[in-house]
Amino acid sequence: MQLKKNIVAFEERLSTDPNLIYLKDVRSRYDQKKNKMELSLNIDERRSEQEERKQWLPFR
Repeated sequence: MQLKKNIVAFEERLSTDPNLIYLKDVRSRYDQKKNKMELSLNIDERRSEQEERKQWLPFR
């Protein structure tokens, strides 16, 4: 019973807490990059991906 309450409370925090949302996004991006099996040789595409990564970072 208490475990169920804790799980529900955590799931609610997971969807509303900015820090947990950020961590979830970081993990999602990490998984996408980790599972990527190819690398473009097109320099423009690589630069575009690099710029996207820079813009995603919350701080620099």
